[in-house]
Amino acid sequence: MNRFWTAVFLLVWMAAVSSCRDDSTKFIFFTDTHFPDSEMDQPALFEPFCRNEGVTRVVWGGDAISRYASPDSAWAQQMAVEEQISQFASVYNVRGNHDFSRRLRPGETAGCTLSQEETAERMRAIRPDDVVSNGEDPGACYYYFDDAKARVRFLVLDTNDKIADENAPMGAAYQIGKIQREWICSQAIGTAPEGWSLIIFSHVPMWWMSPSSQYPAPFNRIREAAKERNLPILAWIAGHIHRDTQLAQDGQWEITSYCYTPTFPRVMMFDTDPSLREGDDKPCFDVVTLGKGHRTLSFQRVGAGHSRIFHLETKEIRVGASCKLRPTLKKIDRWECLDAFGKYLNQESWTYSCQSASFDEQTRKLTGLAPGEAMVVAISPEGVRESFLVRVLPASDDNL
Repeated sequence: MNRFWTAVFLLVWMAAVSSCRDDSTKFIFFTDTHFPDSEMDQPALFEPFCRNEGVTRVVWGGDAISRYASPDSAWAQQMAVEEQISQFASVYNVRGNHDFSRRLRPGETAGCTLSQEETAERMRAIRPDDVVSNGEDPGACYYYFDDAKARVRFLVLDTNDKIADENAPMGAAYQIGKIQREWICSQAIGTAPEGWSLIIFSHVPMWWMSPSSQYPAPFNRIREAAKERNLPILAWIAGHIHRDTQLAQDGQWEITSYCYTPTFPRVMMFDTDPSLREGDDKPCFDVVTLGKGHRTLSFQRVGAGHSRIFHLETKEIRVGASCKLRPTLKKIDRWECLDAFGKYLNQESWTYSCQSASFDEQTRKLTGLAPGEAMVVAISPEGVRESFLVRVLPASDDNL
């Protein structure tokens, strides 16, 4: 009996210690500044959050350069901004498709393109010292960095890796090369401490190009490597498409954010009027908080658009079964229940179906309809989105 109660005490004590551990963290994410289309006002906007809220990391999601800007002039702007931000936070840059190459104006006969090695050298020059990259690859624009307190490893990928193509829109195709893929799997993922989680950044979202590129192979390889190590991928965060979108595959959120630059139209997600624009005159970025226990990932939107809350623990129900969801939002204007992965049409719009589950707004009861994944989104009167991910399992043998 004494041994029994000793074991019980130890289990309770371990649970209490685990619940008291603060593994939360914050960082700023912004993307697609497209210099010189936007002003260099980021330092002034970011500094209050870094000074007052303890934000120590800023992730620049790529495309610092406009499509017709010279990489040299735009790079000077980027370096100036990073130098200012580095006075109060570390800046981690992601390589975008505009950052090394520009499109030709009508009538021009030559573009201005940086080599893979030149781009990597410039990125290394303005990157924090705590990153780990592939020292055997002189063109490596991919790396990782750690937050030991939060027990998170952040992976930064290069989605235009060493693929020159004069016929491609930016002079390079979208791809994650084999060397990068294997280094990410063997080193970045393979050396991560047990019990940690992963957050992945890339400029181009994997799902956006997967129907017409070689993305599915590296995407699946990275996911498999993480599964083998029992390292959950909490989210895959990207830019490129200048829209707020969210999808999920196999329990993993894939999130994109608006472009920073207010000169582009930015369509909000889940709006009945696709022409609706909000805050086009304001630059925007997100203050991202990974909550305690890695239960939520919150994107506090500053500027144009809306804030978003993502629940990271997938809820499971069976076909025919029902459950209730408990949002943290105090007031909810409406709900959306959609299959977790939609279909992108003509690189302009997104369409969703709702075959996996249904949701009753009056009773807040979610019912499983068919095996698959669904996302249920609560939307406040102010437009804040709170999203739940649900996996619908086949009916049990007893119900067959």
